[in-house]
Amino acid sequence: MSVKYTAVQMANPRDIDAEKKWYARAKSVSQDTISTIATAISEDCTPNEEDCLIVVDGIMKQIIAGLKSGKIVVIDRLGTFRLTIRNHGGSCPTVAEYLKDPSKFNAQSAIAGVNVIFTPAKELKKAIKSAAAEKYIPEEENKSISDARIADVKP
Repeated sequence: MSVKYTAVQMANPRDIDAEKKWYARAKSVSQDTISTIATAISEDCTPNEEDCLIVVDGIMKQIIAGLKSGKIVVIDRLGTFRLTIRNHGGSCPTVAEYLKDPSKFNAQSAIAGVNVIFTPAKELKKAIKSAAAEKYIPEEENKSISDARIADVKP
């Protein structure tokens, strides 16, 4: 298993005049959906794909219910889900204003939205840490892929 990456040139946001540097950025090459994961699980064990989907849907419903009720949701060996709040800084009172009159804080104008934060469990971090990095080469630039396609087309 390897993590694909591309090289991206970026400026230092703290020093715009500094010379730009190249950084590695993870590149996804495809995606797994709940259906593809359920299919893979059903091939490895007794439950069929539909049974796996029912379990995954149930877990999702419980994660959502827990978060909506203000809980931190821990899925052992996977990770932790929690909520944070984004604020509109300009709408928030200063410390002095708030201490003088706490009613100056208006949640409607201060809160911009809610974010879900996922923190991976140690087991997940450890499993991913061993992944190697490999430069991403788009299919049209990858000679071995184009050669294989040409070979498939030949009679």
